[in-house]
Amino acid sequence: EIKYSNILIIRKTPTHIPVTIMPNPANNHVSVTVYTEVNTQATITLLDKLGSTVLVQKHNLTKGYNNVNLSLDKFSEGVYALLIDTPFEKIVKQLIIVR
Repeated sequence: EIKYSNILIIRKTPTHIPVTIMPNPANNHVSVTVYTEVNTQATITLLDKLGSTVLVQKHNLTKGYNNVNLSLDKFSEGVYALLIDTPFEKIVKQLIIVR
């Protein structure tokens, strides 16, 4: 006798955490604004054009809008990838540094 199990469908709805980067292009600093609906932790990582990690910072985010300021003084001019990693989502934004 053949028995079939119940079919279970799981759909993950992306949260689409709003993130803004200002100014972009940036010079000596950049402000990253992240909105979250719950208290959580985020890791902000900056990658250069070769994919090398040049900055990693962990931040505790509170419910609502959070502003994170990053100093860019030690980085050369160019295009970077800014990764914001939360337990809910990974977000990648482009950051341009000009001198």
